[in-house]
Amino acid sequence: ISEVKGGLSPAGKADALRFGGSPLSDSVTDGLIEEPLIRLSAAVATFDAARILVLGDLVHAPVGLTPRVVSAVTSWRTQCPVGVDLITGNHDTAIHRVAAEWTLGMLGAHASDGPFDFVHVPPRAGTSTRPWIAGHLHPSIRIGPRSERIPCFAATDSSLLLPAFSSFTGGTSDGTRDGQRLYAVTPDRIVPMFART
Repeated sequence: ISEVKGGLSPAGKADALRFGGSPLSDSVTDGLIEEPLIRLSAAVATFDAARILVLGDLVHAPVGLTPRVVSAVTSWRTQCPVGVDLITGNHDTAIHRVAAEWTLGMLGAHASDGPFDFVHVPPRAGTSTRPWIAGHLHPSIRIGPRSERIPCFAATDSSLLLPAFSSFTGGTSDGTRDGQRLYAVTPDRIVPMFART
């Protein structure tokens, strides 16, 4: 997964935005704490995952590491049956504050597993000799009569861009490149869309 932006919870991002003056109520941010943790637990169970690998931006900003976010994630980690490893992203500047409490495996800026390189920021075109999987750009597409933004995977034969896991993180079509195949993420399936030309 990638772009969690809030310590496995967009509440951390919401709290950071509130700190900056955004008028988000406690009831809004409270609702943002549990939902992604429940979704992630369900994904682990559904796919019988051996571990969770986060490709950066587990937290949004240091001010988002509020006591309630830290406590909620700490509690979730005690119940989560698999390890969580982190490729650090550009927003993870304060992750060291909670890495031990959240029992995170800190992998640095990249890791390799089998034939794949895992990174936060995608390599520039033509600079990687190995297939890679990255986050950072949180690709999306616009579909439907209201041009609704839907997160998507963007793939080539040697790369995969992951959509943002957080529902509180925007997406951008700027995250896609010519020649990529796009796969929309819906609540119950992955839908092949088209190849970007």
